[in-house]
Amino acid sequence: MTDALADAPLFERASHAYARGQRAQAEQLARQLLQRSPQHAGGWFLLGSVLLDEDRAAEALPCLQTAAHLEPTHPGILRALGTAYFNQQQWQAAAQQFDLALRHGPADAGLLNNFGLALKELGETDAAIELYRRAMQLDPKDAHIYNNLAIALNRQHEYAAAIKAYQRSTELDPQNATVWANLAMLLEQTNRLQETENALSQALRLDPHSARLALIAAKCLRRQGHPETAIARLHAALKQPRVSSKLRRDLEYELGRNHDLQGDSDTAYQHFEHGNQLTLVIWPDFAERAHAYLAELDTLLEICTPAWLRALPSARSPASAQHSAFLVSFPRSGTTLMDTILDAHPQVQVLEEEPCLEQVIERVRALPGGYPQALAALSAAQCSDLDGVYQKAVTQLLGSTADTLVIDKNPFHSTHAALIHCLRPGSRFIFALRHPCDVVLSCFMQAFGANPVLANFLSLEGSAQTYRRVMDLWLRYRDALPLEVHEVRYEQLVADTRATVRSLLDFLGLEWSEGLADHTAHARQRGRIYTPSYHQVIQPVYGDAVNRWRRYQRHFGAALEILQPYVERFGYTL
Repeated sequence: MTDALADAPLFERASHAYARGQRAQAEQLARQLLQRSPQHAGGWFLLGSVLLDEDRAAEALPCLQTAAHLEPTHPGILRALGTAYFNQQQWQAAAQQFDLALRHGPADAGLLNNFGLALKELGETDAAIELYRRAMQLDPKDAHIYNNLAIALNRQHEYAAAIKAYQRSTELDPQNATVWANLAMLLEQTNRLQETENALSQALRLDPHSARLALIAAKCLRRQGHPETAIARLHAALKQPRVSSKLRRDLEYELGRNHDLQGDSDTAYQHFEHGNQLTLVIWPDFAERAHAYLAELDTLLEICTPAWLRALPSARSPASAQHSAFLVSFPRSGTTLMDTILDAHPQVQVLEEEPCLEQVIERVRALPGGYPQALAALSAAQCSDLDGVYQKAVTQLLGSTADTLVIDKNPFHSTHAALIHCLRPGSRFIFALRHPCDVVLSCFMQAFGANPVLANFLSLEGSAQTYRRVMDLWLRYRDALPLEVHEVRYEQLVADTRATVRSLLDFLGLEWSEGLADHTAHARQRGRIYTPSYHQVIQPVYGDAVNRWRRYQRHFGAALEILQPYVERFGYTL
């Protein structure tokens, strides 16, 4: 009898045991088989599958690697190997194996869905969305696929489509509390509060002790004017077992916001400080990367001397400058309120913190000398070509912009005004001004996402140090370059919105539009506003945040000394 014939009954017994859910017996029989026949691909596949089912992916991985080496085109083995890599968070390897499984075997909804999940983790969100849609065609009643699609669409800022996908998932599986929570969170972020309450009630019915749901409920309570009740919900949530550091961080920030609403500044400060400390627990490399950003600003300050700036080349034709403007400053200076008002104008399209200019910066980095040094050696034709790169990126996001004024809103683009001047001289800059202490405090109070640049805001002094560098760069650009600048003071904007906006429109060459009178209605129609101000811009303009820093003055310490020159330069007082 050959080895294969001798092994067949043992392999069949192991397979039957696995099919019956008798994993321990299946593992034992598979190991017996492999002791006798270590080149048996089916045995390695079976053993790996058992280990995967038991959440032993680290042990399953070498088994499935061996099986794939022995049978490199077997779609089932490739799929299982991809799953093992996925469970080990080796996203690239998982995607490669799922791709091979599709090449060598038929597609099914589960495989397409898993492939999409791996690509999403790699940041290839468009490709993931396409795979989810293919999976939905094969299995239109799988609620998990709709949930995964919604998550990806949300990442791509396609909020209306994401909400519809979440809603479809809840229709298919109304008992899934996680999807109801996902839906409630996105509805709150898109300011659809009544629908948020409905989704939240469904989620709480299924999972009444969820700390995540308590956070969403607290946000709704705060927005309804009930900070006391919100605080109680948040403290109860913090006492729940197994609250992740990320969720605990969000709970701390929300406690800070509610205590701030009550005027209890010291308690609010403590919660914001705890939230900021947890940021470094979640992303421990942030401190180093935050320092790296400050080093980049220092390099810009070293290179961009007044004489160097005055000698910069520029594009031959400034025609493109007539169709665009740049809304810049420093985060939390009122840029989101300003862009929401301007976006209500029928002749304006706002580009909200999209990486179009960053594509140009990467092109310049690749040139001899890198960024910003290479700017000095550009020809006028090269400047025009780089402007074309920028315009192409804008058009891909907004479509035709021929009949509109595009306002590129990104506070940190104030540090790249020299580059903008090279690309399109004569560009108009809207510079948002706000009391530097209010700006720095507001940065400290925000739960920013996974952006290491913003990790500089984890302390008031760190925020002030970043503010100093950004403002030093901006003021140097203004002094050395012929920039067209209109300043909008946040305090004036909230005190007399109509007059402030009219003055800005004159600068932009636009007529008054009645839609500007009710920018809050327009804000609700925009969907999700991807900044921490999303819940504020749907409210009538209010002045509660003006001079809020004075309530926190005793916590500023060295930050006040850092900010004093800018307070004086911009006409404010301490």
